[in-house]
Parts: sequence; C-alpha cells; structure tokens
Amino acid sequence: MSRAIDIARGRVQRVLEFLKRFQSLKTPPVRNVSEYKWRLHLDRLPKHSSIHLGQVARATGDNNIGTVDGIILKVTRPSLTECPHPPESLRPWLIPGWNRIDERPQFLEARNEEIGPSTRTIRFDADQTRIQAWDEWIVRRIQWEAAERPARDAEATYQ
Repeated sequence: MSRAIDIARGRVQRVLEFLKRFQSLKTPPVRNVSEYKWRLHLDRLPKHSSIHLGQVARATGDNNIGTVDGIILKVTRPSLTECPHPPESLRPWLIPGWNRIDERPQFLEARNEEIGPSTRTIRFDADQTRIQAWDEWIVRRIQWEAAERPARDAEATYQ
C-alpha cells in the first residue's frame, strides 16, 4: 500500500513541477521594476495620515535592509468628504459634475423659464444675488478641494 502512495506522490509532484514550469514560460518572472504594468515609487506616495511608510534601518556591515517598526508600507482607507452643496438658488443652473473633485463646476449662461403661458430666457448674470451666491460657494468648494485632494489621492493608492 505504501508503494502505491509513493508512486502517486511522485506523479503529483511531477504534475505540479510541470505546471510550475509551464506557468513560468507563459508568464516569465519580472526582473526589472520598469517591466511592471503598474508601479508606484515610495517617494511619490501621497502625503496623508492614512499612508504610513515605515522607517528604513540599514544594518551596518552588510546590505540587509530592515525597518525600525516592522512596517514597510501601511495604507488604510481614508475618510472622504462630500463636496459642499451649492445654495438651492444655484442648483437649476449648475451643469452636472459640479460635485466631482476632478471637474470644474460650471453653470448655464442662460436658461428658459415658463412664466404663465409664455417662455422667457433668463441669463445667469441677470441676478446679482445669484452671482454673489456663486462666488461664495466657489470659495467654499475650492477650500474643500484643497483639503480633500490628498484624501482622494490616498484613496486611489488604497484602491
């Protein structure tokens, strides 16, 4: 019985060795970092509290590299915040995408409104309070974007 088990083990080992060699032919090992499709250099990591890069300690007398705290890189999911909502008076004027960090918010120059049985074209800049609301909201949005950008970059690294 043990002879049969030894023969079966040998066959399984040969099959696994064949599969390993076949895989290495199909996907040769990468020997240079530049050959990877995706890479991120440690010195280009986003600066954010959700990304922790361990301190590297080099042992004296040889080329062994270790870390002081045992961590090379630790990335946790950052907390993201929503874009500040515009005043209600601006919402019908905003072009979709105003809440995405990578898009500049835009408004319609003019739009049609039904007033009774007729339609009238109204320009955005016809109302000074609307312009003032836009200016105030844009300032808040720019501040949000400046504070949120590192968190979004950290989120991309986490993903």
